[in-house]
Amino acid sequence: MRYCPHPKLAKLTVGMKLHNNNTTSYLPTMTTLHLMLLFTLSAIVLPVANSFAPHRGSNRLFLDTAVESEWESLIPSGIFHGITTNPTLLERAGHKCTISSVQSLAKRALSLIGCDEFMCQAWGPTSEDMYNVGMLLSQVDRERVVVKVPVTMEGTKAASKLINAGVRICLTACYSSDQAIVAAGLGAEYLGKYSFVHLVFQKCNIMIASWHLIY
Repeated sequence: MRYCPHPKLAKLTVGMKLHNNNTTSYLPTMTTLHLMLLFTLSAIVLPVANSFAPHRGSNRLFLDTAVESEWESLIPSGIFHGITTNPTLLERAGHKCTISSVQSLAKRALSLIGCDEFMCQAWGPTSEDMYNVGMLLSQVDRERVVVKVPVTMEGTKAASKLINAGVRICLTACYSSDQAIVAAGLGAEYLGKYSFVHLVFQKCNIMIASWHLIY
């Protein structure tokens, strides 16, 4: 017998955070250990095979930065499932917000041991613009590149087309339960919420991505 998280109970934890903003208001002061405890709170004792596969529940943490030195410093910690960026972060880190620049960053990020996925945000004033950008960004690796799209009318229209084209989608950013309902109805794989945390060894921005919204 081993103590392991139960997927159905973990879903209850996800729903609680999506529908009650107060439950995430204290995240900025939490340590690494506290974050891990939060996401594995709902658990039961189940018999498992000797080849036990780790289960992190329905939330995944993404390192929210385009600074490559921070990738190299924090990804080996094992806390993060991947790396996420957006046009503002690209500018702050001195990268161009172009298709070729983001594709190059995606390849470098995915080459890091411990970085399972890379998220990058589509841009443009219309849904067609965001759709075209998203298709090009995801060409690097359709299995491991997730395209972020804003939770706006134009964004959801673009996300719908991208999902139908086989592109993995994260709607961003989540500030209310209404946005969670939109993401679930759309069929987005991820819904992102952001926090600033002071880890034991370094301060950083993270994205808390609720995984597999459609159960």
